[in-house]
Amino acid sequence: MQIGGTRERALGNRATDRMQALLNEGRFTLARPANTPNRDRYDRLSRMVERDGASIGTKLMDEGLAEEWGGRRIRWWG
Repeated sequence: MQIGGTRERALGNRATDRMQALLNEGRFTLARPANTPNRDRYDRLSRMVERDGASIGTKLMDEGLAEEWGGRRIRWWG
């Protein structure tokens, strides 16, 4: 079974390229989001990437290259 498709793959590649470009623009920090546990259920640190106090993830959402996590996986293809 194919997951996603050509369009979704292209969007994913654009988002990856844009995130890489944003990270390469200069220094950034990792911040713990407010009202978020320090670690997730897989024991990974919960952090967001910021530059000058602004979330890089929010920038990707503003550009239409990301969506806010809704708390569960959804089927977004087909």
